[in-house]
Amino acid sequence: MPLIGTLFLAVAAGLLLGTGAAFLWAAIASLLLAVAAWWRRDARLAALSSVVVVAALLGRATRAADRACAKKMAAVGFATVELSEDLGAGGSARGKAVERGCAVRVRLSGNGPASPAGSLLRVRGRIARRGELLVISQAEWIPLKPPAMRARLRGAAGRRIDALYGEHAPLARALLLADEHDIEPEVRSRYADAGIVHMLSVSGLHVAVLAEATLLLLLGFRAPVRVARWTAVFVIAFFVLFVGAPAPAVRAATMYGLGVLALQLQRPTSPWAILATGGLLPLSNPRTAGEIGFQLTIAGMAGLTASGALSEKLGLDRRQSAWARLVRQLLATSVASLATAPIVAWYFGRVSLVAPLTNLVAAPLFGVAQPALFLSLLLPMNAGARLVADGTSALLSAIDRVAVAGAVLPGAAVAIQPSPLTVLLAGAATAAFLVACTNHFWARPLAWGMTLAAVGIWWPLLPLPRRFEVHMIDVGQGDAIALRTPKGRWILVDAGGGWRTGDAGQRTVVPYLRRRGGELALLVLSHPHADHIGGAASVLAAYDVGQVLDAGFVEPSETYMRTLMAARSRRVRWRQARAGDTLYLDGLRLSVLAPDDSQLASAAGANQASLVLSVEHGAVGVLLAGDAEAGQEATLVRRFGNHLGAQLLKVGHHGSRTSSTDDFLAAVRPLVALVSVGAHNLYGHPSGDVLRGLAAVGAQVLRSDIDGSTVVVLRRGAVEVRTQDTRFRLPLPGAP
Repeated sequence: MPLIGTLFLAVAAGLLLGTGAAFLWAAIASLLLAVAAWWRRDARLAALSSVVVVAALLGRATRAADRACAKKMAAVGFATVELSEDLGAGGSARGKAVERGCAVRVRLSGNGPASPAGSLLRVRGRIARRGELLVISQAEWIPLKPPAMRARLRGAAGRRIDALYGEHAPLARALLLADEHDIEPEVRSRYADAGIVHMLSVSGLHVAVLAEATLLLLLGFRAPVRVARWTAVFVIAFFVLFVGAPAPAVRAATMYGLGVLALQLQRPTSPWAILATGGLLPLSNPRTAGEIGFQLTIAGMAGLTASGALSEKLGLDRRQSAWARLVRQLLATSVASLATAPIVAWYFGRVSLVAPLTNLVAAPLFGVAQPALFLSLLLPMNAGARLVADGTSALLSAIDRVAVAGAVLPGAAVAIQPSPLTVLLAGAATAAFLVACTNHFWARPLAWGMTLAAVGIWWPLLPLPRRFEVHMIDVGQGDAIALRTPKGRWILVDAGGGWRTGDAGQRTVVPYLRRRGGELALLVLSHPHADHIGGAASVLAAYDVGQVLDAGFVEPSETYMRTLMAARSRRVRWRQARAGDTLYLDGLRLSVLAPDDSQLASAAGANQASLVLSVEHGAVGVLLAGDAEAGQEATLVRRFGNHLGAQLLKVGHHGSRTSSTDDFLAAVRPLVALVSVGAHNLYGHPSGDVLRGLAAVGAQVLRSDIDGSTVVVLRRGAVEVRTQDTRFRLPLPGAP
């Protein structure tokens, strides 16, 4: 590998470890490099060990500065925020805090004047830190500065895309403007299962397609080759600046420009040197090393480069038959998918097995759609632009069909939740395989790769202590909480709502559970309202459920009757819950706290007889409040007092003001509070009073309408949280 390549690896590894709070590992890696340098008397290795330490120190300093900045803003309750998306008068949006030299990611929600993306706001509100993310709730803001010209151009382009592409506008925005905010979670999940999720964000692939389309167009009009190449460089430079200069696009544009320059100077260059040089430029911002887009584009390009070397070794590059070209393309997509697999597994919790095939089909469609999207923006808003947009919409629809077809294939994706060690082993194995593809002496790196892969596969299967997980599944305005036991089985508490043409069980809950694997040991019905049990019949039809636990409040609704009939037809054991009942399952202790007989007899409605469940695993506890209201909460406080305490609370009744009283929250004192609620719901959930009460007891509030499906891992000494935006860790009180 060229010297610039090893320099890039050292800088990227040091920054990634430093910004990822793993400085100790950076120091160990540097020490090992120093020992190897001394043993081999290699000055280059000694220099690289120093580079790793310096880069790690820089990453650590950047992380510390961002944390100090976030801490100060949380203390004063003010922040200066640059919006990344449009913010409505009473909505929410993402952005970044730009004051005091930091660039902390921000998500805010509240009330204030509508502001377009790119605006600079002075925001006041309740600020909570979630790892590397600041959440500003109950916010009020004052515009300080209107969007700059580039942001205004992006806004105009976004409005034009909405007008031209209709239902395909979210996908068009993602492909052209790097705006993924309107893509539904199920769409992103579908693309991840199919192995083409990288197409949803502007990356090196987008830049390369646009550059080659420009080059072919100009050559078709008989422009000089030199003019065509430099015009393509100018076009992609404009495009990269237009979409906000994301790191993957900057890397790709740099690589393309260097390649054109090498051709003009007639200087032979190593593709690894060009890749490393393009990767080093975005690392001027140390935070870039931790971005998924940057990691995916570097790994993908490394895979494509390695596949080219492998094709050359196999002699495929000298064959021009259709079959040889097909094999080269399949080889390229396979190696690139292998190179990116550890990253996809870490961020998306799955590995797509059909990615080589789906990319083979989707790549040509995407290659035509990307420049056509760009052309539709350049043409005047007339019949010509609409004609191009109609044709491009057909291509976008075809790409989506590829994703649908790929995702529904049996065994399309393997769901995994890898530990950092497993990802590290997989990454090392992948690197060894890439070396084997490019190296003449391939046997040793291949053996190392197979050994590391075997260890990575077998490590999770060892009889080590498993973890207890709580999944809040985003089912809109409804509830679906899935508990994963230490043995990998599921306890599902409610299954979301239903509607005339379907239900959340069939659409969301069943695919969510199946993607992650495992039996459904217990289905809990908190009460018979449709927003909680509307999807239960579909769940019962899809799974051999071990047992149904029902609060037993009889309500003559069609949804409830359909659920009972589904349980009966599947011969599922049905059990009525009563306060005081206790179940033991895979190391979990499930205690029914409510309802009791008096509550069932006197309840005016199902909410007043909602099932309240306490789940304990060792020293950690979870309290699932269903739709319990103030009266039931008062009874629980009188009966159990501070014994209600739990690290995690599923907030009752979607955060309605009829629940979550101050006395109840003071007794529970949760570290994390989950609010299952639909976006822009008509009920005003969650209530501002409830959010203030949760903040007063120090709870981190996670909402499905903002955070999406959320996973909380409860360990002995800490709670780990994963949302669609971030990961963070909260130490348990009293933990060492």
